[in-house]
Amino acid sequence: MSDQADPSATDTQQVDGAADTTPASTPDSGAPGQSPDWEGRYNGAMRVLSQRDTQIKDLQAKLDAASGSVGDLTQQLETAQAGAAAKEQSLGEQLTTVTTERDEANQELTTARAELLKFNALKEHPELLPLADAIPALPDEQAMADYLKMMADGVTEIATQKAEQLTAGMTPGPVAPANQPAYNFASLGEWQTALNQAAGTDEFAKIAQAFRQWEAKQS
Repeated sequence: MSDQADPSATDTQQVDGAADTTPASTPDSGAPGQSPDWEGRYNGAMRVLSQRDTQIKDLQAKLDAASGSVGDLTQQLETAQAGAAAKEQSLGEQLTTVTTERDEANQELTTARAELLKFNALKEHPELLPLADAIPALPDEQAMADYLKMMADGVTEIATQKAEQLTAGMTPGPVAPANQPAYNFASLGEWQTALNQAAGTDEFAKIAQAFRQWEAKQS
């Protein structure tokens, strides 16, 4: 009986033999001895490149829009600067014109006031009214009064001398001054200019006296 084979032993050996001949399980793609998944890597890289390409396009669009805005703003700035320069020039010309008009109006006002002052002063010397056009309009009231008084005194003196000469049967002639005057002008306009320039100064009385003597010579 000892030589008869043990069925259990035979079954065990067969099982063990089957276990030994079972193929090993398929390893992971990253396991040693396996080829890399090139297609997966390529597809992943292409997805990254597609994302980068989309980002680049978006950034390029933003850059183009920003460049366009910069160009528009630059043009607007240049236009505004040109407009401001033209406006400044126009305002400068207007200011010059208005300033000139103001100065002219001020001069006319000064002349008109002097003329009014002259005719108001002539109310005290109506005998001088026929000579009003030849009498300068002095801007100072006191100087105007002094000038008219000297002219009135001169006219009175000349009239008196002529009356005396007529009474004595003499032919009226020019009244010669006792002394040669320090001022001597050839025309009424020159005398008026000198009197205007001397108005309000110590020289006015001297020029007025010389003018009175000059008027006497012209009679």
